[in-house]
Parts: sequence; C-alpha cells; structure tokens
Amino acid sequence: LVNRGATDQTLDGWALCAFPNYWLFPTGTVIAAGARLVVHSSTGTNDASNIYYDPSRPFDTWGCLDPDRGGELALYRNIVANDPSEYVVSDNMVAYVEWRTAGHMRESVAVGANLWEFASALDMAGYVAGDGIASNETGICVRNFCVESRAQASLGAANPGTVCPMR
Repeated sequence: LVNRGATDQTLDGWALCAFPNYWLFPTGTVIAAGARLVVHSSTGTNDASNIYYDPSRPFDTWGCLDPDRGGELALYRNIVANDPSEYVVSDNMVAYVEWRTAGHMRESVAVGANLWEFASALDMAGYVAGDGIASNETGICVRNFCVESRAQASLGAANPGTVCPMR
C-alpha cells in the first residue's frame, strides 16, 4: 500500500478482503506520508514499512490469493464491527483488483464504487512465483494493472522499472 498523501494515514477501521476472508489492520497501524506499507502473508515482525498477518488467524485460509487460480483482493475503510454487511457498501471500498477470472464475490461492489469494470480480470500471463500485481497509478481498472516481476522489484520500495505500460 502506498500513501500518496501529504499527511500520515491511520489504518484503524481499514481491512483487506479476499472473499470469504477478511482481515482488519491492527489498531494503530499508520502509513507515513509518501511511504509504503508491505502486507506480508507470512510471519515476521511488524514495523513502519511491513506488516504481517496474525499467524493464529490466517487471512488466506481458502487459497484465495493463489495467483494460479482466479482471485480478488479489496481494500476497505470504515469497518467498525468486521461484519460481512460492511463489505457490500460501495462507499467503504477503496481499491480492488481481480485476476485470471472475472465475476468474483466483491466485483459488483467495486463496480458500484467506480473502482472496476464489470466482467474484467487481470491476465496473469508471464506470472512466476514471487511476482506481484502493480498499478500504473493512472486509474483503477483492469487496463491499469500488470504483473510485476519479482526479479525487477525491490520489496517495499518504488519500482519505476516495472510500472505498468499505458494500454
């Protein structure tokens, strides 16, 4: 996650969703102005640039983030009770991406929030284990995402050589 703002952003009440899994950011998590926060699906020690899922409450218990399968990932704010009903409110969704196949559970919420195009998914051609998904930061729709090669990426830092081309 990148905070492009001029002030620090507290992530209290923010969550990730890879349906049917939901994960709230720990209370007090902050992304400094202009900084990145890498969210890891492994164990480690949280710091200002890295956060790790609670291993006793795994986020991706269904393999929903497996790049070899179709999947989705959404970022939400204004989550109070971590109730599933909060995740169908378009105003709560901040960002969305789905890959390999379209029509995932939260796609309609993303379309309603003007964050995604109906029935579109990122083509993962060329993906190899360890790669990521990047945005060219010009908008939020499938044309503005691409596979980011881990061979070129520097985890947690800007990767100007792998910014997605305009399509």
